[in-house]
Amino acid sequence: MNDDPLERQIEAARQRLTSLKQRADAFPQEQALLEDILAALNTSLDELHAATEALRQQNEQLTAVRQQVEAERHRYMELFDQAPDGCLVTDPDGVIQEANLAAGALLEIPTNELVGQPVVSFVAQEDRPAFHRHLIRLQQLLRTQNWEVRLQRRNGLTFSAVIDVAGTRDRASKLAGLRWIIRDVTERRSLEARLLQSQKLESIGQLAGGVAHDFNNILTVIQGHASLLEAKQGLPPNLASHANQIVLAAERAANLTRQLLTFSRRQVIHPKNLDLSEVIGNMTKMLQRILGEDISLQVNFTSNLPLIYADAGMLEQVLLNLAVNSRDSMPKGGRLMINV
Repeated sequence: MNDDPLERQIEAARQRLTSLKQRADAFPQEQALLEDILAALNTSLDELHAATEALRQQNEQLTAVRQQVEAERHRYMELFDQAPDGCLVTDPDGVIQEANLAAGALLEIPTNELVGQPVVSFVAQEDRPAFHRHLIRLQQLLRTQNWEVRLQRRNGLTFSAVIDVAGTRDRASKLAGLRWIIRDVTERRSLEARLLQSQKLESIGQLAGGVAHDFNNILTVIQGHASLLEAKQGLPPNLASHANQIVLAAERAANLTRQLLTFSRRQVIHPKNLDLSEVIGNMTKMLQRILGEDISLQVNFTSNLPLIYADAGMLEQVLLNLAVNSRDSMPKGGRLMINV
């Protein structure tokens, strides 16, 4: 059964024509004329039926096209809303017509509240003059523009963003609207700053390593001659004291050199299993010499100590630093106790 109202009307007209034809049989003298009229009406009804069928098919096609357009628009809106960057659609003056979820999240404003707002209202006050210049240039040149600007969230906090803007044209090639992509580059700027700082530290480390290496060569000569002078028999007491001070100063300088080399990463560290008691025991005489006569050194070892995993040179450096700091903090003498 056809539910189309027009089809029902055509069918009703056919039935009335059939009824008229039956009634015309009662008037033989007018039958020929009536048959011609009825035939013409029947032809018109056939043509109307064909036109109705064509219209129905066109309506079905239009419905299918409309559904396809709606599906494509739905896919577009899904892509638009799920884009990782903030996306805006504005008129030529930058008034927002559409905004995706990422744009709302960046500015901390619901997307429905963004619509109708000018983009410039979210630009930091001090960046607005430059923003207006970029927008005017875009309107004049109709070319894609890219620039960095500070945007302001609802809470007043600003963030660095890179903006890509492209214009759309109407059939007369006039600017019809703008498409905006907004990327938050705060994290990228932070990483760039950290990389720059790392490069600076690396340069400083290379410089420090070079200085330490050259200084260490000079220091080796000083230490060698000072040790020979200190070991010489029959040396006057004042010269022996001076030689001892040279040795101590050279050891402190060597310690600083090792620190510089470690900072510059030129000193290779070789960690291994070590007996801490043995390491400290081998350094006792050196530590006592660094401390001097006014400070006594007492080392207490616990039996059956486990091995430690460390670099022997670094460990010795720590102990030397400890001895030097202890000596400097006790100018009137005292006692340094190391308990292991």
